[in-house]
Amino acid sequence: MLFLRFVLMLMNVTSTIVMAKEREPLTYQSCGATVHMTKVPERAIAIDINMTEIMLSLGLSARMVAIAGVEEPKQIQANLLAEFHSIPAINTSYPSLESLMKFRPDFVFAGWQYGFSEASGLTPKRLAKHGVASYVLSESCIRVQTKPAHSFEDVYTDIRVIGKIFAVEARAEALIRSYREQEQLLQSQASRLKSRRIFLYDSGVASPFTAGRFAIPTTIIHRAKSRNIFEDVKTSWISVSWEDVIVRKPEFIIIVDYGDKNAEEKIEFLRNKLQNKGIPAIDQGHFLVMPYAAVTPGIRTIEATRLLIQALHKAFPAGRS
Repeated sequence: MLFLRFVLMLMNVTSTIVMAKEREPLTYQSCGATVHMTKVPERAIAIDINMTEIMLSLGLSARMVAIAGVEEPKQIQANLLAEFHSIPAINTSYPSLESLMKFRPDFVFAGWQYGFSEASGLTPKRLAKHGVASYVLSESCIRVQTKPAHSFEDVYTDIRVIGKIFAVEARAEALIRSYREQEQLLQSQASRLKSRRIFLYDSGVASPFTAGRFAIPTTIIHRAKSRNIFEDVKTSWISVSWEDVIVRKPEFIIIVDYGDKNAEEKIEFLRNKLQNKGIPAIDQGHFLVMPYAAVTPGIRTIEATRLLIQALHKAFPAGRS
């Protein structure tokens, strides 16, 4: 009797493994392109921090053969570090198609300007020619197609599609439910805020690199009842002019903490560059430092919104103009 139970249990485990490899055919949309998939990926690669964190949050480390585009492990959310360290890193920058293919991937999760680019030759089309499926981060699709401004729903779509691709739909929906619940709390916290002009400084000396209408920071800023001073620029991420920053007079500045200069150096640079220009954020010292992963679409989007709401309440107490 015990032997029979063992055999049945073994058959069940074997059946589960076969089903995982030979899943029902899946069709999904990626930047307007239709992708067909017949099995769950087993050799996936994530490029950049936000894509990596989405996959790790869904418990997919065992199906990942490499990670790219993460400069330092400390950039990864602390509760995901153990899984992050279990996966080889291709390099700290965005990889070429050739370096990526050495890992024999069957799936790549990246985005335009988040690893995918025509210049590098690493694109969904070229991957497909090698038999490698991919999914493109929704925010970055503005680079190749017309689409509405990015929203929290796009973040949820990315999580949901990755969940379907890897047959972990329940995990994906649980994450989304959690984020929706947090959204409700943020609405009430933001209700007392007055609209402010906000500038996001990513990087750049000769010209500042910032977020336009289709980048996730604009959505985060809107949820804090405020306005991105460059939301009229119809793209996601773009270099603008210092003259435009001065003319638009931001009342609050978000500093993205990554790259060659740390946050303190970026703030000092802005103070020197923009002092005596009549910019309220500089004159009053209204800055908020955020890590790179918080201003890119992913698992930290809701937390980034909460941090901005809190910072605006602190900078502009009730009754203060």
